[in-house]
Amino acid sequence: MRKETTISINEEDLKFIVQEEFEQIVDLAKHNSYCRNCFQKNKVEMINYSLALNDLNDVIFQGTCKTCGSNIARYVEIGEQPKFRMRTEIIKAKRINKN
Repeated sequence: MRKETTISINEEDLKFIVQEEFEQIVDLAKHNSYCRNCFQKNKVEMINYSLALNDLNDVIFQGTCKTCGSNIARYVEIGEQPKFRMRTEIIKAKRINKN
């Protein structure tokens, strides 16, 4: 089994990658995440999140549940969409060359 690798990105990188879909993607991740403690009790909202790209070029949001403080995460699958692929590879190349 192979280990997934991730590259940290920031909101500016995500804006570059997804452009006009930025707000929609952030809203999806922040308000449609799963919390094992709050499921079916409250509407879950992710706060204090960080961003990363995985080796499939999908975006990973990792943050905290606003209600209970548990760690939560959300994958947003953009890696298979040709309109994002080139810009994702540009960001990944910049991050790899920095290190």
